[in-house]
Formats: sequence, C-alpha cells, structure tokens
Amino acid sequence: MAKGQGLSPQVTRFALNVIKGMSGKEAAILAGYSPKTAESQASRLLRKAKVKAFIDKELQKASEKAGVTVEYVLKNLKEVTERCLAQTPVMEFDHDNKEMVQKQALFEDEEGNKRVVGVFEFDSAGANGALRMLGQYLKMFTEKVEHSGTVTLESLVAGSQTISTNVTSQTITTTGNNNG
Repeated sequence: MAKGQGLSPQVTRFALNVIKGMSGKEAAILAGYSPKTAESQASRLLRKAKVKAFIDKELQKASEKAGVTVEYVLKNLKEVTERCLAQTPVMEFDHDNKEMVQKQALFEDEEGNKRVVGVFEFDSAGANGALRMLGQYLKMFTEKVEHSGTVTLESLVAGSQTISTNVTSQTITTTGNNNG
C-alpha cells in the first residue's frame, strides 16, 4: 500500500494503525515494534516527513470518500447548535385532568409584577460543545495581548524574567513605534 511512498511494510502498518485512531505506542506494538521501545519508536516515526505525509494523504482520502469536508462539519455543528438551543416545553402529568400539560412557574419581573409562565428547556451542554468547536475553528478564543508605545532594550532585559514566567501560552501582538 505504501509502495512509491518509500515506507517499509512495518512503518506502513504503524501509520495505518495511527489512522485507525490508536495511540502511537499501541500502533507501534501492533506493527511489530518491541513493547519496550514502542513509545520512542512511535515518537520518532511520527516526526518523519514521509510518515506524516502518508498519514495526511490517507486521512484526506478517507475524508473525501466519506464526504466529510470543512463545510459539512461547520454546517452540521451549526445545525446541532440550533437544535440544542430550541426551546422545548417541559411537560408534566396533570392527575386531576388525566393529561399531559406544560409545567408552569411563577415569574417576577424587575418591577415586582408576578405572573405564571410556561417552563421550557434546552440542551445547553450540547449547544456549548458545538459553539466551542465552531469558535475554536474560527480562532475566536485566541488570547492576544496588545502593546503600544515605546519599548527600550533596557526595560525588556529588566522585565524579561517576569515576562517569561507570566506569558506561557499567549499570543503577543506588538504594535506601535519601537524606535524610541
């Protein structure tokens, strides 16, 4: 299967196991690598350009065969969000009338006026999960720290220890005039 790809049969088996969703260690063991060295072998193999290219190509082929595109995923995440946010009346059994009726609750507005309203529910966890995935795809939750003004080499050196401990996984965007 990997002919022309330059991969040995063992490496091909490893890559196909990774494509199936196995961990690198599991994929290496099933491909015939020693359980003692499987983790390091997996790490080494996954860094090789030819192995990565083979895995990416096979995943792309599987995605196309299944009809799963970026548009398909985004469309369905949007649909999941909308379905999860749809309000559904909460129903309960009325023992007096022997029928299902919408549950009622007492609602009080800002002025203190009270009224009876129908109770509705929606799937907040499903909606949040789908919205989180959409937001991540659109990179809406990337933290950015913007700085404008003058930065001198002395101030950078003096504050470098503080900066390096406070900024770990944030994207820093610097704007402004740094000539002063």
